[in-house]
Amino acid sequence: MFQLGVNLLNRMAFARKFHLILGILALPLLYGGYTIYSDESSTITFIDNQIAGMDSVKRLHPLRILGAQHRGCLLYTSPSPRDS
Repeated sequence: MFQLGVNLLNRMAFARKFHLILGILALPLLYGGYTIYSDESSTITFIDNQIAGMDSVKRLHPLRILGAQHRGCLLYTSPSPRDS
């Protein structure tokens, strides 16, 4: 069953065998590294979008207060600690 691989390795020099085995072992490591990198990259992008959204909401909060005052339905008069 393994005769083809054994014959191939028997015909190779030691340095070539070493390079072949090292290359075969490096493939799963490279794939795992790529998978981890892409997962973390998408998580970082998601968090960046969340932060940008929070900044947008924070910038629009005074406009919401002005709109409520204009309509005459301001629900609170003192700012909460969250608004600072």
